[in-house]
Amino acid sequence: MLFLCYLAGSFPSAWLAGKLAGKGDIRAAGSGNPGATNTLRVLGWGYAIPVLVLDTFKGLASVLFIASLAGPELGIAARILGASGALLGHAFPVFLGFRGGKGVATGAGALVALAPPILGPCLLLFAGLMVTTGLVSLASIAAALAILPSYLLLVPALGARTDPATAAFMGLASALVILLHRRNIARLLSGTESRFEKLRLLKKRRSP
Repeated sequence: MLFLCYLAGSFPSAWLAGKLAGKGDIRAAGSGNPGATNTLRVLGWGYAIPVLVLDTFKGLASVLFIASLAGPELGIAARILGASGALLGHAFPVFLGFRGGKGVATGAGALVALAPPILGPCLLLFAGLMVTTGLVSLASIAAALAILPSYLLLVPALGARTDPATAAFMGLASALVILLHRRNIARLLSGTESRFEKLRLLKKRRSP
């Protein structure tokens, strides 16, 4: 089951989009990341949206469907293993020589399947930073940092119980996403990180 989820996560949607668009390996263009953001940068919305949907679905399907093959006796453990497999598959895909994406969309799909209430605050934080700064990396890192607090605070507030194993997975998944953004963090600190102006909707007006 874990291997099947890993294979699902390894599905190279952005790489295939580059091939279909006649652009070759998308990792050789733009930021070099085989994810939805770089697909938008290189190929446009027509390819980026399907890549985003597919990458998110990889995580969602691994938790909700593939993990169920392990049987009901494993319960939450099977879902956590499914989420882990999908996230690792996207970040280190066997089909692309283990050079994959940063796990944001696939991780989001898996985490939403594990705990749907966390989607709201994390998505709002991501979108807010995106439209104000245009820094995809900053928005992704901030959303990753918000996952565990959102789970620990929001789920009990809604009358449900948190699970220690799920909380541990969320912490580790967030750490992996941040680790995969380490070069972006260095550029953010040095002020050299590029902004995605297509997504920066709320720009500061220049003084006359």
